[in-house]
Parts: sequence; C-alpha cells; structure tokens
Amino acid sequence: MLALSALLYTATGSALLAGLGFVAGYLPQALGAMTLLSLADRVPSRAFLAGWDSIRAVVTVTLASGILPLWGMLTLVIAAGAVDAVAAATRSALLADVLTGDRFILGRSVFNLSSGGMQIFGFAVGGRSSP
Repeated sequence: MLALSALLYTATGSALLAGLGFVAGYLPQALGAMTLLSLADRVPSRAFLAGWDSIRAVVTVTLASGILPLWGMLTLVIAAGAVDAVAAATRSALLADVLTGDRFILGRSVFNLSSGGMQIFGFAVGGRSSP
C-alpha cells in the first residue's frame, strides 16, 4: 500500500490521491469482511486458499510490473482487498479445524509470529534497497 501511495503521489503530486491509494488496500478488507464473510464457511478451504494465493501472486506481479495505469492498479488493489478478507477468515477457520486444544493456541501463536517476522523482514529489505 505504501508503494502504491508513493507512486500516486509521484505521478499526480496530490496528497489526497496518495492517501486514497493507501486506504485502497485496507478499506475494501473491512467492507469485504462485512459483506462477504459468509462465503468463508461455504467454500472448500484448502482449494480456495490455494487458488486465492495463486491469484494474489499474479496480482502482485502485475502491480510490480507497472503495466497498468494508476486507475487500473487502484481497481486491482481494491478487488484483491475485498476477497482477502474472505481468505483470512478461511485461513483462521482451517487452522481451528486442523489444530485442536492447546495445539491451536501454539499454532496461532506461531502463525502470528511468522507473519509479524515476515513483515519486519520485508520492511528491512525494502528500506535497505531504497536509495
């Protein structure tokens, strides 16, 4: 979201559009959570997560390639954000099905730890690679 926001600011010089670019990834997740979460109980968990992660990889490559105009990037980020709320709920439900009792508590902790660690690692690599 930060890269898209910076790209919007560089291209347009508008702080408003940069702010909208930043919110474009988070607001659809909230709206998707309010409207689409019932799908998380209806889809086959593993197939949905495998398919969604593949689609998300294609979205990431498309955004990184820069072949879309800014409005296309925003549209893609908004659409991916809405579906990502369903994927997060499906992933949490699958974890509860696979791990029971105390294993769930440990598994959830490991999941949160690895997620936070990868965010920190990503920020460090991004900060180190920027001029």
